[in-house]
Amino acid sequence: MKNKGFTLVELLASMVILGILMAITIPNIMGILSQNKNDVYIEDAEKLVSAAKYKYSSSDFVDLRLNNDECYKMMIDYLNNSEFDDPPNGQSYFNEYSYVIISKKNGVTSYYVSLAENQKNSTNKYYYIPLTKYESLTNNEGDIVTEGTPDKNKENDYCPSIRKTYSEKSINK
Repeated sequence: MKNKGFTLVELLASMVILGILMAITIPNIMGILSQNKNDVYIEDAEKLVSAAKYKYSSSDFVDLRLNNDECYKMMIDYLNNSEFDDPPNGQSYFNEYSYVIISKKNGVTSYYVSLAENQKNSTNKYYYIPLTKYESLTNNEGDIVTEGTPDKNKENDYCPSIRKTYSEKSINK
């Protein structure tokens, strides 16, 4: 009578092969998932700029057009229309670091965006896109998303004189 089954050597060889395949594929899958999250941050930042462009071109701002060397700052809570309720890591976007600056210099209007999501179990750590010109954001491949605490003073590099900040709090006063 012949025993049917696998020998110990055959079982060990197949486990080694499976281990090698897992060692190769798992880092690749994790990289793809991470890149996908970064792409969502960039898409949300682009949506935030689109919402700011829409608000700025609306009839509410006809008499409030910017003069040269002036800026508006529009916070995410002012622009939010539930598009930003589900960030990639399941937390929430932080209003203080999530905004669009609309700047006018030499007759040209430019848009700058910053977007930050709270990290789990942390009060001062964020996944964020540092304040970036909109055109630079759209040409980026997702490596712009950073982990840490955003620099609050960076907006002074783009706009030393903010004419008005729009947020949900300023509207409800």
